[in-house]
Amino acid sequence: MTPAAYCRRKTLEAHSSFFLPFFFLPPPRRGAMYAVYAFCREVDDLVDSGLPVAEAAARLHEWRHRLQQAFAGERVTHPIVVELAHYRTLFDLPVEPFFDILSGMEMDLYPRRYQTLAELQLYCYRVAVTVGLIALRIFTHGRPLSGWSPEREKQFADRLGVALQLTNIIRDVAEDARMGRLYLPQAWLAEAGVTEEEIIAGRWSPPLAAVLRRLAVEAEQAYQQADTLIRLPEERQALLPALLMGAIYHRCLQRVRQLEFFCFGPRVRLSLREKLLILWRSWRAERRRWRMAKEQIA
Repeated sequence: MTPAAYCRRKTLEAHSSFFLPFFFLPPPRRGAMYAVYAFCREVDDLVDSGLPVAEAAARLHEWRHRLQQAFAGERVTHPIVVELAHYRTLFDLPVEPFFDILSGMEMDLYPRRYQTLAELQLYCYRVAVTVGLIALRIFTHGRPLSGWSPEREKQFADRLGVALQLTNIIRDVAEDARMGRLYLPQAWLAEAGVTEEEIIAGRWSPPLAAVLRRLAVEAEQAYQQADTLIRLPEERQALLPALLMGAIYHRCLQRVRQLEFFCFGPRVRLSLREKLLILWRSWRAERRRWRMAKEQIA
């Protein structure tokens, strides 16, 4: 199996909401996203595998060494790293975010608590914003976009990455608690009178729902801020896969809200049909926006 086929299979087997928007990319960019996603999936699965912490930490260190070798131009054999090295050169990918992702995985190896939303931001940066920084370079490299800049790229990656990760945190409270992880700001829980023991025991309460609702407000604002950062039609066309990912995750957040933030039932999932419908409607909306912009210019 070729490295490209390995990364593609790794991505498709995950049945993630991310892989569907990849189909809106031409082959080279799609292949790069398969490699990036396969890398994220591989190290995330490693952390969640149940291995002893010392062994999992050692394996993460191996990944860090593999990346250092690959990005230094040395020969590597792991199929994911082979692909990453290829696309790093092709799309001039930033190197630091890959290592930050590994640092984020290490944060999950040693579960900690986050006192404030500001403290949680570092975790969101390492596990989500970093992926956005890499993906945006793939989406935009070689495409001259009027007014686009590294600063706006970072702002968009930050806002969308935070929105996606907060959505994950809200949706996965029960699953994370079973692994000893609790991402909800401790100060908010204390204000609401919710204890860590209640969450670990799976006891839902209106005060807990209020904390989740408060975090959902932050996520909603981040989604909106990300969307307002890219108003020009050519920007939205180049970043269409990112917009589509955001639309799917935003719908997940809305579904949790409809359930009144009851976080201990079945994990909120969108069916393939629902995802495809979201993609279709979002794509049509962007096409309509593109046509209207062209008509105004004419």
